[in-house]
Amino acid sequence: MTEGKPLHVYYARAMDELSEADILQDDHHTTQLLQRRGLSLSNPFSGRSANAPDVFAATVLRNHQLLKNSGAVLVNLARPHYSYVGAIFEIAEAACLGYPVVAFCEDSEIKRRIYLQHYCEFICSTADAAIEYLWRCHTPEGIKLQLKEMQQYYENIASCYEEKSRTQYSEKETNGGSYEQERTDLQKRLREYCCGKTVLELGCGTGDWTRHIVQKAKSVTCTDSSASMLEAARKTLNAGPLVPSFVQADVLDRDLCFPRYDVVVAYFFLSILPPPCQATLLGRIHEWLRPKGVLLCAESQRIALLDSSGYGRRRLQFREANGRQFVLFKEHFSSLDMELLLKRNGYNVSDSIAQNKWFAFCAAMSSS
Repeated sequence: MTEGKPLHVYYARAMDELSEADILQDDHHTTQLLQRRGLSLSNPFSGRSANAPDVFAATVLRNHQLLKNSGAVLVNLARPHYSYVGAIFEIAEAACLGYPVVAFCEDSEIKRRIYLQHYCEFICSTADAAIEYLWRCHTPEGIKLQLKEMQQYYENIASCYEEKSRTQYSEKETNGGSYEQERTDLQKRLREYCCGKTVLELGCGTGDWTRHIVQKAKSVTCTDSSASMLEAARKTLNAGPLVPSFVQADVLDRDLCFPRYDVVVAYFFLSILPPPCQATLLGRIHEWLRPKGVLLCAESQRIALLDSSGYGRRRLQFREANGRQFVLFKEHFSSLDMELLLKRNGYNVSDSIAQNKWFAFCAAMSSS
């Protein structure tokens, strides 16, 4: 979306068997919800089309053009016992165009359909929640706020970061299972890939994963946007076998420059960035990798036990720190999800783990 211009939203709604009054009322309500967030409806209802084939065809072409001229699609799946054939075609078309598709379905079982989870970026219960997601994750103003909230949240929890991370899942799930085994494997892969290499770590946090990088690396540069996180990392790593250099920086800043590295590590970092920011960061990493350099990514596959909006693998999570409430974006990846994201952004995946229960992992090289 171009900064300063409103995001035009195409509203895919099932209108069959509804009265014109009901449709207009729904249009009015949705328009109001969009306008509250500075968004606009790109296809307001303009009356029912006749059954004549030529009129119907003209309506289809009009809707097709309106969808192409929008920047996102909002899908109403909240009508019970409805097939949504037309809406499904519009979802598929939007996905082909690369537009974000958000859907709301109240508590309908349709939310469990795999194809919807594949094509819809976000599925939730209400139109208000869907529009909130669109604003926070696909408008310049919303993304700016989202990134600021993320930084402030991590500033607030720096002193108890590891405890917060581990208590997102129940002890029953993690103890005696594959959780610790998989974490150990991720640590081992860090040491192996970083052995004798120059390394840039993005979003280092308190240095929990950095401890394994410095054991084998030639040199390490750690970045984080949170001063409190970096200070905690310094204390953790100051007496290690290799003391990293620390850079407080927003890695999405267009003016930020780094030399080229053998390895870039992005462990549990892409998942807290809204989708447009993921693509931006992956584009920047091409510039920071040496020829044949390797990008290492690891993310959680499991949905954390936290209050959130959304049914699928993308959520808006509601968190509390020091008496303050935060809304954070969070995405959960399978290894296949991660491979597809990396390939879409110009990387050749050379290593991944398909059988993991808890964590996804990929190693990839830049194809540029």
